[in-house]
Amino acid sequence: MSSAYTPAKEAWIRLIRFTLLFLFLYIINHGIQVLVKRSGNVPYLFDDMFILPILLALLLEKQLDIAPFSKFGLNFRSRWWLNLLKGFAGGAVLTVALFGLAHLLNLGELSWSIERISLLWVESFWYMAEILIFGSLIIFSRELMFRGFYFPVISTWTGPLVAILVSSALFALFQNISFHVNYANVRAINFQLWLYYFDFDPQLLAYYFVLGILLGMMAFKTGSIWMSVGFYFSFYLNHMFVKALGFDFGGFLSTKTVAISYGYNTTALFIFCYAVIALVWLVRTPWRSLKRKTS
Repeated sequence: MSSAYTPAKEAWIRLIRFTLLFLFLYIINHGIQVLVKRSGNVPYLFDDMFILPILLALLLEKQLDIAPFSKFGLNFRSRWWLNLLKGFAGGAVLTVALFGLAHLLNLGELSWSIERISLLWVESFWYMAEILIFGSLIIFSRELMFRGFYFPVISTWTGPLVAILVSSALFALFQNISFHVNYANVRAINFQLWLYYFDFDPQLLAYYFVLGILLGMMAFKTGSIWMSVGFYFSFYLNHMFVKALGFDFGGFLSTKTVAISYGYNTTALFIFCYAVIALVWLVRTPWRSLKRKTS
């Protein structure tokens, strides 16, 4: 039986090593967060329990693998900023169009006012700026994890198509878990409380799965994560802006929480449109002509 070192075996080692590093750092960050919360206000960097573990685990993985940043989708050549802007513009146009369509189809009620915008965006400028910085860290860390690490590593032994689907499924599962972990993460970390708030919401999983496919296709087509980061960040900003305008979505995704601010019908519209775009993109890509990566 041959024990030769193969790229597939290397990929498995990297995958397991990174996952163990992430879980270890998550446990440490969990303990730090409990101590910080007992002492008072929580910095945003610790409020999301996954930002620091993801970034530190990837940094350690880079040192252990002696790999350049480009191996994690951080390619600063070939006008990377242009891909970032393209992703941002595409996300802005698509998100605004879908919210406008949701309004025209009476899937939500738009009840905005100058006073409301002034209250949320002018008087709370510094608070909103802090949220934007925090949101950019969340988006960058997640894209670096799923499109920068999991996608290329999985594609080493499965090929890009399966890697996109698998990394998107992991992304959807992670988003479902991270939302409920952070939502139930109160002053004292209570496991029973977390279990109460946690549920596998089918719409939430489907939403982030099709979104993950779109982001994965962007990373695959451009060879970096910049376009997917721009698209995801634009998506985040547009949701904040629409919420500031007072868009009432008429419902919530989860039966146990009220923190996700888009309703069943609006979310279904997003899932459908994202799925159609992803399906067209997948069908038009000549997967059979693409060789499976071996290095």
